[in-house]
Amino acid sequence: MALGGPIIRQHVVEFIRGVGVITDGVTDASDTTSPWTWVVPQGVAQLFVTGCSAGAGGQGGTNNATASGGGGGGGSGMCVVNLPVEVIPGASLTVTVGQGGTGGQPTVAATNGGDTSISPVIAAVGNANSTTLVLLGGKFTNGVSTTANGRNGGDGAGIAGGGAGGTSSATPTVGNNAADASLNGMWYAIGGAGGGGAHTTPGSAGAAGGSMSNFRVASWTHNATGAALPAGGAGGTTGSASYGGGGAGAFSLWGVGGNGGGNASGTAQNGGNATGYGAGGGGGGGSGNGGNGSDGYLRILYWSAD
Repeated sequence: MALGGPIIRQHVVEFIRGVGVITDGVTDASDTTSPWTWVVPQGVAQLFVTGCSAGAGGQGGTNNATASGGGGGGGSGMCVVNLPVEVIPGASLTVTVGQGGTGGQPTVAATNGGDTSISPVIAAVGNANSTTLVLLGGKFTNGVSTTANGRNGGDGAGIAGGGAGGTSSATPTVGNNAADASLNGMWYAIGGAGGGGAHTTPGSAGAAGGSMSNFRVASWTHNATGAALPAGGAGGTTGSASYGGGGAGAFSLWGVGGNGGGNASGTAQNGGNATGYGAGGGGGGGSGNGGNGSDGYLRILYWSAD
């Protein structure tokens, strides 16, 4: 900056459900649920967006009286980091932050995570929609199931497949972990892990649900939160019914998925709720319920010349 020239200032605006809008460290809690209206400052034509959509709820265990497979974990929301977005100075933007999906039950489906979006924009790098920037919410496997097989993990925002559920047999198989996925090197999501299959003999224990084991992004999440990676639940039996363990919910860049529910002492356990932002709920063990996904998050970074 030349002597006597303008002073360049960096500004950070965060949009958080349940908190409100935080501008340069000052919180406005007059409205704590999206959508919010935010006016682009005059002289500002580019924003850098960091955030995620919401994670999906974990699925409940399958609805089967004698052999219930574990529910799959919910998928994560789509995440971006410092994505350049072109806007019109002075425009009023509608900012929506997705709400976390609710966990399912054996007879009730889980719900998807809500989308996070900004509208209107001129263009966002790598985004096909030129007027609305949309980060897609995490997904779950549709409907409910009555089979003894474990359920598939939910997709990560439709771009990362969930892990396959385990198979019910005399040697039931565990639920599969899920791989991460990125699109154009900017958009990131991960699928939930599959639930474990039940044993074909009602008095025998089912298989465990899948866990999270991709360390390319897991290390980022772990370092940021200090939390362990989400784990699948153990299979079990009541003595008259076999249960598979629930699959772990997907983590995101800013959130940790819920653990899959197990079957301790002959009782089916519910999947754990996701924490942080954008992560999926854990799948329910056997006849247990799934956990809730966590809300999305959005941060806008821009510079002004005073």
